[in-house]
Amino acid sequence: MLEVSGGEAEVKEWITGGEAEQIQSVLYSGIEVKPAMGSRSVDFGKFDPSLIEKQAHKELEIFLVSLNGKTENLLTEVLALPEADYQAIKDAITSLRAGKKKEELGQ
Repeated sequence: MLEVSGGEAEVKEWITGGEAEQIQSVLYSGIEVKPAMGSRSVDFGKFDPSLIEKQAHKELEIFLVSLNGKTENLLTEVLALPEADYQAIKDAITSLRAGKKKEELGQ
């Protein structure tokens, strides 16, 4: 458990490969790659920066198990937390994805 204002957040210790692909696919869906005519290079089309936020939301949806005992509407709940708590949850998820164990995070 991760301590947050007024309670605790529970995050998964690991996710499946399929869940990782769901997180990655948010960004991939917005990348347009076109072969450049007459060369061996590629052109990248426009990129929608809001996809970075959508990817972060997908990551929260997949990793977050409960928040203050609640298990529904977790994204809405986490977005309503003070920024420091929101960032603590995101940092914990980032660390877990980097291969750190929950006990190393003080959970």
